[in-house]
Amino acid sequence: IGQEHGDVVPDAAYGEDGVTVWRRPHPDRPPPEPGFEGFRILVLGDSVLEPENLPQAEGTAMRLEGLLNQRLSSGPFEVVNLSEGGWATVQEEAVLLREGLPLKPDLVLVGVTPNDAQRHLLRDGTILLVDYVDLEEARGGGWGSLLFRHSALVNWIWISSKRWDFSKAASRQDAPTVKARVFDPLERMAGQVTGQGGRFAILCLSGIPEDRWREGPEGYDCGVSGLREWALDAGIPLLNTVPALVGHPIPEIRMDHIHMLPRGHELLAERVFEWLLSEGLVPAGGGGVGGSGQVRARIGISSGGTL
Repeated sequence: IGQEHGDVVPDAAYGEDGVTVWRRPHPDRPPPEPGFEGFRILVLGDSVLEPENLPQAEGTAMRLEGLLNQRLSSGPFEVVNLSEGGWATVQEEAVLLREGLPLKPDLVLVGVTPNDAQRHLLRDGTILLVDYVDLEEARGGGWGSLLFRHSALVNWIWISSKRWDFSKAASRQDAPTVKARVFDPLERMAGQVTGQGGRFAILCLSGIPEDRWREGPEGYDCGVSGLREWALDAGIPLLNTVPALVGHPIPEIRMDHIHMLPRGHELLAERVFEWLLSEGLVPAGGGGVGGSGQVRARIGISSGGTL
């Protein structure tokens, strides 16, 4: 956020509120398989599940597909990843309605991260916070506006302060804002998915400052205050992913406070796999799919290989 992305391509605005969705090219991301006959999982999220700065095969979604097909005989399984950096819950809802539901997923997993209560937009190839743009426009020209438009230092200071607010003081998020930007879209998404016979669940992807890493998983709430309680009341399964990562050396699993290295995605995929089985969100059955070479070829796994 706040950096120029020359490869970002904006879509036309769509949705009731004119939500703008942007995309980067992902040439190594497998598209949905036409005529797929099996259990289809749809993943929606931001740069954490995209995954940021990693090949698709190193991310949680494709690792999860490999685990499901290798270890369960109830497949085949397909995991379709529609995640994109900079998206918030409102973008994910728009994409679900436009592109996800026509795929008739059996299960939809939505990753929630600390900045999902923020609003983003794309301007001249740069993903910006809507609050930042509102502040710039409120200045109405003059030196202040020029600084915001042209000073990298001013941009960096302002964006850094917002990152601090959302990573260190999630409890100060305004409850009506969180409801409108996170809880309400999640509730509508769940209704749409279950309305056509699918299941819906949430992955809590917390941002953890390094100085709090050793405190353990208690108290982390995806950086979105009240999410776990809301999901419990709504009857929506939610996985707190923090315990899967706590105890592992930080340089081994993270590239920053939220984005993961390949080892982090490996641990997360294992935890999600175990949780899907324990919650009954995927059909159980041990032994793997045996001769399903088509599925393994799709995600670049040779016969008998592992991720």
